[in-house]
Amino acid sequence: MERGPILILTGDYGSGHIQAAGALRNAIKAAHPELPTMVMDYMAQAHPRMHPFSKYMYLNGVQSFPRTYGYIYSKTRGQNRLSSSLKYMHGFGLGKFLAMLDRVKPSAIIATFPLAAGAASLMKVGGYCHAPLITVITDFTDHSYWLHPQTDLYIVGSQEVAHRLTRVGVDPGRIAVTGIPIRPEYSRFYDKQTIRAELGLSSELPTLLVMGGGNGLMGQEVTESLSSWVQNHDHPNLQLIIVCGHNEKLKQQLSRLRAVSRVPLVVTGFTDRIPELMAASDILITKSGGLTSSEALASGLPMLIYKPLPGQEIDNANFLRHSGAALHLSGLDELKRSVRLLLSNPSHLDTMRHHALRISKPHAAESAAHIAATLVYQTTKITV
Repeated sequence: MERGPILILTGDYGSGHIQAAGALRNAIKAAHPELPTMVMDYMAQAHPRMHPFSKYMYLNGVQSFPRTYGYIYSKTRGQNRLSSSLKYMHGFGLGKFLAMLDRVKPSAIIATFPLAAGAASLMKVGGYCHAPLITVITDFTDHSYWLHPQTDLYIVGSQEVAHRLTRVGVDPGRIAVTGIPIRPEYSRFYDKQTIRAELGLSSELPTLLVMGGGNGLMGQEVTESLSSWVQNHDHPNLQLIIVCGHNEKLKQQLSRLRAVSRVPLVVTGFTDRIPELMAASDILITKSGGLTSSEALASGLPMLIYKPLPGQEIDNANFLRHSGAALHLSGLDELKRSVRLLLSNPSHLDTMRHHALRISKPHAAESAAHIAATLVYQTTKITV
C-alpha cells in the first residue's frame, strides 16, 4: 500500500526546533532519497488563528517573567496533576490537525516540538493515526512536556537524559542517544585565518562570538557591557562577532557602535554562516539553547553561558557546565572576569575545547535519520 511522507512537525517558538527539523529532513533526503519528507509548523497548521498570539505571549512571557516560567517549568517537570491538566488543555481544537493527517497519511511522524508530539500522541490514542511517532528532544532535559504515551521512540541528546527518562518509566528500548540533530557543516574543517580575513578581522587577536538565538535575546545588560568594552580606554585586547538574529533593533544599535569602536567588531543579523563564525572564534558567549550548544560542541568552541533563563536553558547550562565545556555566569562582572581569565590562560581554554569535542555528537542528524528510516521500513514493510 502506498504511504505518505515522513512528516516532521516543528514549531517556531525559538529557532532551535526548526533547525533540528531542517537538519533531519536534509539527512533523510541524503541517505534515503526514496523516503519523501515534509516539514510542517505544527502551531501554524493546527491553530492558525491562535499561533501568532501564542508565540508572542510565549517569547515575551519567558523574557519578561522568567521566574514565573521557571516556577511552572519546575512544577511540571514530572507527570503530575498540573502537567496532566496542561496536556489535556492542549488537546482542544485539533480538527485542522486531524484533517491534515488524513490528507498527508504520513508513514511516520517526527516531532521536534513538544506540543506537536503531544498532539500526535492524542491522535494515536484516539485511533485517528497509526504512524510511528518519534520525538526528538531538542534540549538536554527530561521534562514532561516532551513525554507522551504513544511515542514509539525518543531521540535524545545525551546519555544523562536517557538515564533520566528511564527513571521516570520510559522503556530503554524506546530511547536512542544520537545527540541533538545539527547541520553537517559543523563537523567540517574551516581555516580560521581565512574566515577572519573575509570578515575583516585580525588573524592574531582572540575572537569572541556573541549569540542569543534566532531572536538575538542576549538582553540589554550584555549589549551595554559590550558597549563599555569597545568605548572604554582600558578595553580588553580582543575582537567581537555579534549575531543579532532577527533582532533588527539590536543590529542597528550595534552597527552604529561599530563606527566608533576601538575594538574590531563584526555585526550580523540572521545568517546561515554560523559554522564559519564558530570556526573563526575562540569563545562563545550565549544563552544555552539546545541547538546552539550542540553546534558549539561540534565546533569545539568553549562557552560562557550568560544568565540562562529558568527552565530548559538552566537544564542545558547544568549539563554543559558539568561536562567541562562551559562556564555558567550570573553577572556582568563575572562575564568580564571569565573572559580575561580564559584569554590569559590558554591551557584552560584548550581543556574546555577538549571537553566540548569529547561530548559532541556532530553526526546526530545522520544517526537520527537512519533510526527513523529503519522504523519506517519495519512498520510499513517498505523494501529498498
